[in-house]
Amino acid sequence: MGKVIGIEQSHALLAILAQNVDWSAIEAQTAQAIILDPKGAGANFTKFIQQGARVLNGTGKLMVDYSVKPSLISLAVESHVDRSDIAEIDISKLTRVQMLRDGESSISGHDYLKRLKESGVPMLDVRVMEELLKPENQHLIPEDWKKGLTYFFGTIYRVSVGFLYAPYLNWHVGEWFWDYYWLGLDWDVGEFGASLA
Repeated sequence: MGKVIGIEQSHALLAILAQNVDWSAIEAQTAQAIILDPKGAGANFTKFIQQGARVLNGTGKLMVDYSVKPSLISLAVESHVDRSDIAEIDISKLTRVQMLRDGESSISGHDYLKRLKESGVPMLDVRVMEELLKPENQHLIPEDWKKGLTYFFGTIYRVSVGFLYAPYLNWHVGEWFWDYYWLGLDWDVGEFGASLA
């Protein structure tokens, strides 16, 4: 690392950015999310500056703090990874897997999950999904994930009557949405499991 930036230069840098940002392209929701998470925003902004003020889509690291319990979905957790560290995920390794076999058009979600477990591929969990859904991280979601549904089988939820559900991401009308789907239903070629290559 070279010489560290000084106070004068840091103020000049911020002034230049403030004058040249297209503020009309920034949504109020995004700005508020940054205001409410100053440390996280500062860490992300540091990386942005280190990259020469360039957005490197599909590259970089996603930090997932597992001391934070899943909070996006208010169902009972049936299974979830038992860890409390901070995981560093290489965005270039994000991938999706398909568990249908030749000639199959669909299988039940229970069979899908069973095949995933038997395959030994890493299954990303809802904490990864929660971090990807943050406005400042959505640009890290792979472009091909905009087609179909991407499930995070590393976390399974249970409702009071015992049905199991898996959370997923879905790109719809120009936005990322999340939901969960019952494993008792059929899953087809447009449904994938989030994993790492």
